Amino acid sequence: MRHGLNAFLDWNILLDFHGGPNHKNNFCKSPILLNESETDYIKTPIYYYLKHLALIPIHSRVIEHSIYDENLSTIVCESKEQDLYFVLLNRSNQVKEICILIDGQLLQFFLAPHSIVTYISKKEKPRQ
Repeated sequence: MRHGLNAFLDWNILLDFHGGPNHKNNFCKSPILLNESETDYIKTPIYYYLKHLALIPIHSRVIEHSIYDENLSTIVCESKEQDLYFVLLNRSNQVKEICILIDGQLLQFFLAPHSIVTYISKKEKPRQ
């Protein structure tokens, strides 16, 4: 997404417990799998990753930003309403301290190992 992607399609939204069926019998993962008895479903990690990205409104634009840790993957987007959407993924085995500077205000928090978080900064509307 930081390098020009403008669409993402996960062609399997729901598969059976084994990751099928499909015409080639090459079983795979999907965001949602039926459980073994096919009476309920399981949300896989892919589902939760896509859920974070789905929070970003259509027609938002990617904002250039700095990151100083190769174990963090980030994307920052600005909506038409000028709200900011930060999606951060910690790929490491360690807790990471996150510092985000927005309009002179510092936001600091800790990101657990192998976790993803979305932070939304809403643009204040002028008072009437």
